[in-house]
Amino acid sequence: MPADTTAGKREMLDKCYTYYRGNKKELQNIQEFERTYTSDDAIRWYTKDCFIYRLVNKALRTEDIDVLYTFRYFIIGLSACLGKYHQLWKQCQKIEILRLYRGIKQTNDETKRLKESIGSLISTNGFFSTTKSKSVAKIYAGIGYNDTKYESLLFEIDIDTQTHANCIFADISSYSHFADEQEVLFDLGTVFEIVSVDYNSTDKYWICRMMTTSRGMEIAEEYLTFRKSEMTGTNVDLVILFGHLLYDMGEYNRSQKYFEKLLTDRGNDANVYFGIGHAQYIKLPCPYIDLIDVLTTAALTYREVGDYDKSLRYQTKALEIVKQVLPDKHPYLGIALNNIGKAYYKKCDYEKAMHYFEQTTQVFAHVWPDYHQRRAIPLNHLGKIYYRIKNYDQALNYYSQALDMLEKTVSINHADSAYTLKNMGEVHLDLLDFDKAYNYFYRALNIYKEKFGSNTDQREIAKCYHLIGQVYLKQNDYEHALEYFHVTL
Repeated sequence: MPADTTAGKREMLDKCYTYYRGNKKELQNIQEFERTYTSDDAIRWYTKDCFIYRLVNKALRTEDIDVLYTFRYFIIGLSACLGKYHQLWKQCQKIEILRLYRGIKQTNDETKRLKESIGSLISTNGFFSTTKSKSVAKIYAGIGYNDTKYESLLFEIDIDTQTHANCIFADISSYSHFADEQEVLFDLGTVFEIVSVDYNSTDKYWICRMMTTSRGMEIAEEYLTFRKSEMTGTNVDLVILFGHLLYDMGEYNRSQKYFEKLLTDRGNDANVYFGIGHAQYIKLPCPYIDLIDVLTTAALTYREVGDYDKSLRYQTKALEIVKQVLPDKHPYLGIALNNIGKAYYKKCDYEKAMHYFEQTTQVFAHVWPDYHQRRAIPLNHLGKIYYRIKNYDQALNYYSQALDMLEKTVSINHADSAYTLKNMGEVHLDLLDFDKAYNYFYRALNIYKEKFGSNTDQREIAKCYHLIGQVYLKQNDYEHALEYFHVTL
């Protein structure tokens, strides 16, 4: 977001004066900020219990584009301040692994979701506060106090300061209003990997161990490279790219709003106009979008009941409309092509199915960055075709590409990854490579059981048990085969 210093500061202060009208204490704080604030004071103001901390955190927590844009002046200043003090810290410290802590209270459902995310990446949606003191974190977690509604959670965060140099944080205790809390503050969007979630039964609290990772940065850089290649000019900045990110997330209204605000500040910027047009384009032909959705739903319904000819008729009509009213590089184009490919696959017309899946792959390559979960979809389908026609090398080639993409985007512990592992196991089962087949089936089974065992994926769990039974059966180990077949009943 552009800081546009003078206008940005004025816009933010006007918002604060309006919000706190009638509150004498906060109005005095706002006046003091207006008179004395410099960017070097950002940390001191952020840690002060006053208007700026409350309004900025609310904006970040709710991800309200209007409010975030209004507070861009301070948010950018605070990020810059953290970057500056981070560099000073690196010059003075020689610690390779730094351990920090954070204590919070949360619901049982939140703890459950955290346990289900082991091995996944977690990104902060604000400035992330931690402490060097474990005892301080325990106080914030409420450890030792009985609470029937909330559970105590202690984060243990290990930072590899050598490997993950792009992780921005600063020891702000000497600049903070609360020096005794030994606070270390992370910049916006810091990415961690959840290593483990364990329960301390003695003191009755949960421990979530996390570590810094470069995986989030790699994915972000890949996205930025992809988006920059799609835009005009050679000096495209992150301000423009943020609006496109909102669009790619499906936040079309927020994307349009953001670009319209940029237009006020930037005037005749071709990339801003493109962003507004892109966001409007998907919203403008609402009757067409609705019609495409209706036709696609009908096609999927007919496919599910086995009427593949009708499914193809409806999806082909949807594809025609997509080509007429939407851009060439629109996700709907890839989705329509993929659905037609699946219908032909169900008809066992593998040549036509392959043709449409290859087109889907090409469209998704333009729509999504190099590593994106959806790009694994047609790769898996192509793998299944080659498996059906017994071209096992090609099947494994496509499955491996899909798995690699999923590992770099949604982690290995994901339903799509389990599906791909199961597919790879089937190839090795046909090749009579029983050890590899068992290994792939077992890995898929564990993911389904750990992640989705209580939901609707019981059929996938049963399939994995059945396939493991097949591994034993083909080796004439009838006892173990029956054991696994029995579980599927």
